[in-house]
Amino acid sequence: MNLTGHIVRKDLFRLRWLLVLWVLALVARLTFADLQAMAGESGLGIFRFAALTFGGWFLPALGIGLLMGLQSDDPVSGQEAFWITRPISGGRLLAAKSLTLALFLAVPVAVTLPWWLLHGYGAGQVAQAATATVAIQASLFLLAVPIVVISPNGSRFILNLAAVALFFGLAELAWWMMGNYSSAVGRIVGESRGGFTIALWVTVVITTTLIQYLTRRTWLSVAILAVALVAVRNGWSPNAVPAELAPVTVPAPVLHLPLKAGTRAARLGTALAVQDVQGNDPRGVLAVVVESTPDFSALYDRLLYGPQHGKEPREFYFAVNRRDGNVIQAEVAREDASLKVATLRYFVSTLVFSPAGTRRGSYPQDRPAWIKDAELVKVVSNDGDALRLALAATGLEPAVSP
Repeated sequence: MNLTGHIVRKDLFRLRWLLVLWVLALVARLTFADLQAMAGESGLGIFRFAALTFGGWFLPALGIGLLMGLQSDDPVSGQEAFWITRPISGGRLLAAKSLTLALFLAVPVAVTLPWWLLHGYGAGQVAQAATATVAIQASLFLLAVPIVVISPNGSRFILNLAAVALFFGLAELAWWMMGNYSSAVGRIVGESRGGFTIALWVTVVITTTLIQYLTRRTWLSVAILAVALVAVRNGWSPNAVPAELAPVTVPAPVLHLPLKAGTRAARLGTALAVQDVQGNDPRGVLAVVVESTPDFSALYDRLLYGPQHGKEPREFYFAVNRRDGNVIQAEVAREDASLKVATLRYFVSTLVFSPAGTRRGSYPQDRPAWIKDAELVKVVSNDGDALRLALAATGLEPAVSP
């Protein structure tokens, strides 16, 4: 155990500056996301671009760099595996590297935990968000592990990675020229909705890792990896989505805030900030709001089925005037682009409170004056009778049946 701990400490010390850079990139992504949210109606701004750049490019590159750095000092392939001349068994070395990798998986959770708490996540939401974060990071590592263990150094890893990318590029071209030919393996995987492919790749990760650490038969690992790549490319079918998926289960918060520019309310990770309110728009009372909501329940559906996933919970917006008791439901127009960072999704919505949305009382004639006493209420509901319950959540019984 002392030797295993020594190897772990050695790797952490050697990679300390890369770890610091990784933590700074994680913090930068969260900071830019919040800055974009505060920027409000500007939508696709510089902060959004920065957050996406850090999340989509820097963080994956640093994660893969950490994985390669962890392995490069004790390579298990090629002629430079000097550790085999030392009194260190392959099993002990594998245990040390696995422990260090587990510590790497905990880093994004530790960095993001204060941010989740700042956004009002409950204990259950923190657990779900942590699980999703670890799953995403582990998925990145799993994709790279077979290539890392057969690469004696960083330059060879880049060459091997380029070879895999070239294979997939040529395969795409060949599949297109053959009219999207689907093999028997592809049909099996498609029918299993991606589960077989994921199980296959996890098996390849475990097998190649054990082979390299215990026997160092690189040729066998390369052969297994080549067969697996053909099967994965032939079989992955993100469009094989079942007709019905289970609804996304999230808490059903109710947010109340004055219908005035500059107001904000948050509960259970769901936040609503009013950016602008117009009472004289031809369509009715108009409100532009910036929202954020937890978005982690559909992670595994997206992983298995691609962009499509389970049914989203329904969201309702009401303008409620406590003085006269009128309730108006909004029509919602949402920006096409949203920003998702660390299981929190930001988006901009335009709410139109028109006469057609009147649910209780009559539509106000003097809209600017009516707004002064109005309150914005947002309700998220998973229930089948969602609208009735949402109306009840406003605190006023509807006089008109929806």
